[in-house]
Parts: sequence; C-alpha cells; structure tokens
Amino acid sequence: MDINSFPKGKISYKVTTNILLALSIILFISVTIITLFMNSFYDNQKKYLEDKLSRLFVSLVAPNLERYDYFGVEKSCQEFLSEEIVNYVYIFDNNGFLINQSYYEKINTSSNLIEEIKIDIENSHNFKIGEAKIGYNFKNYYFSLLKVKIILFVNILLIIAFSNLLILYILNKNLSFPLFQLLNFINQISKGDYSSKLKFNSDDEIGQISKAFNEMLDKLNYNISLIEGIVKSLPSAIIFIDGQFKVNLWNIAAEKLFKKMLLMFYKKIFLKLILIF
Repeated sequence: MDINSFPKGKISYKVTTNILLALSIILFISVTIITLFMNSFYDNQKKYLEDKLSRLFVSLVAPNLERYDYFGVEKSCQEFLSEEIVNYVYIFDNNGFLINQSYYEKINTSSNLIEEIKIDIENSHNFKIGEAKIGYNFKNYYFSLLKVKIILFVNILLIIAFSNLLILYILNKNLSFPLFQLLNFINQISKGDYSSKLKFNSDDEIGQISKAFNEMLDKLNYNISLIEGIVKSLPSAIIFIDGQFKVNLWNIAAEKLFKKMLLMFYKKIFLKLILIF
C-alpha cells in the first residue's frame, strides 16, 4: 500500500465518531433524566404554591363571608390578586350564587397556561358556607422551565462540539500522526531504504512498536551486512538481480569476471577494426 493513498486522519475520525456517539447517548440520557426531574420538581413546586395560596385565600375570605360582609370579601379578593400567579377569583355562596368576580387581567380561561381549582370555604365550625374558583396563571413558571431547558440544550451542544474538537486533537496527536509516520517508515523499508529509524520514545503502544521496529531493522541491517560480507568473499561469481532486472549485489569475483569479459569484448572489437582497415 502506497503511503500517499493512506487517508490521513481516518482512524481518528472513526474513533472520534464512536466516542462522540457514546458521549451523545450518555448526554441524551442525562438530559432526559434531568428534564424529568425538572418537570417533577416544577410540578411539586406548583402544587405546593397552589395549596399554600389557596389556604391563605380561604383564611382571608371565610371570616368576611361568614358575616355576609361582601365588601370585605371583595377587598380580600383584590388583595389576593396581588399575588403574581393569581389571574382571577370567583366567590359563590352556599347556594351557588355568584357573590364576587375579581380578575387581574382578562385571559382565555381555556388556555393551557391557566389552571383552575375549586375549593370549599368553611367557617370556624367547619361548615361549608361557600365555594371559590381560582385561576392560577403559571405562564412565568412554564417560560422559566423552557428557558432552563433551552440553556441546558445549548450547553450540551457546546459540550459535544468542544469534546469533538478535543478528542480529534488528542487522537490526531497521539494516534493518527504516529500511525502515519509508522506507515511511512514501513513504506520506505518496502522500497529498500533501511537507513531511517522511528523516533517515538513514549512508553505507550506506539512507542513499543517503534522500539520493536528499530530493533528489527538493526538485526536486518546486521544480517544484510553479514550476507554481503559472505557473498563478496566467495570465489565464485555471484550476482543478485531483482524483479526489475536491477543488480542489487555482486561480489568481487563477479566484478573481476565482468571486467575480464568486458576486456575480451573490447579486444574482439579492436581486432575486427584492424582486419577491416
């Protein structure tokens, strides 16, 4: 395989994609759990606030309603409307007649942001003397929850983007580039260049592979030198030719034989020239 055809960064991108996918799944599960927790927390807070305000309202209205002080009932309703989430209040007597109708602002009562509850109004002897219908507007609560979710989602996207860049940088530095250098080194050896060496002195797997390759190359150079010394000292003429008919090695006997053959060739040419002239 030619080193130029090797796709740079392919391993890093693949590993990064796998890590990023796992990270995204973990973050998605975390976000789901956090969202469910937030929804439950807001619902509990909303229920607690509803109960607290409803009890407060009954404690304000019940004494006035028991005395048939409708002016005091209206005043209590107006005070209760000062609460931010209270949208409207209807007061009915024990016979179901509307006594008071107070509202902070006109709004569509069918809106999903309005939650209407009905509570009984009891006197000091725990007898029902009326009924209240209260509309709570939790628009700000829902918007606050939505805002928190959006912020959480944006932060997660930023975390994923930053993690992707960080992982890609680490993998390129510690995996992709060393492997690219290693492949380049192997490609040089396959072309017959045994002079270069890998220069990775780390204690990780890449460093151990580099050390093993360097040791292998030292042994290979030693064996090549040994074979060349043996071949050159043989009395018989030996010539090594590769697949491209290129002479890689010949010994002293082959060199002398070639010189002798070349000298004989020149002599024949010289004699033919003499005969011609």
